[in-house]
Amino acid sequence: MRLSVCLFLWIASLSANARTFEERIELAKAAEQNVDTWFYEKVMLDAVGAHLATTMRACFAQSTNPQTDPFVLVADLSPEGKAVNVEVRPPTEVAVCFSEGFATTAFPVPPKFQGQANFPVVIEMRIKE
Repeated sequence: MRLSVCLFLWIASLSANARTFEERIELAKAAEQNVDTWFYEKVMLDAVGAHLATTMRACFAQSTNPQTDPFVLVADLSPEGKAVNVEVRPPTEVAVCFSEGFATTAFPVPPKFQGQANFPVVIEMRIKE
């Protein structure tokens, strides 16, 4: 009985902390606008922008059907700068490939944001042909 109560409380806490894709986008956009964290987008892009551009080119090169549809990537960056909880929509071949490359990238240490364990990030990708 004690184990089942603990298991129920653990599952309830997970679902209470779960956010939808849209909620994660809003949280990341709030971080971009926040007076204490707005600077990180530039720091991040200066550090890994060239690598992410190379990743995108590689995704197009290896894609059997390279689509140029816009996509949105949301992720959390750990205090050490590791991408976790990476999600992309719509999950086209290029978008999934890019999200996999994003997930293996080493990011600069992010700032703290509103008591979150990880720093929220959103990339709204529009591809020019």
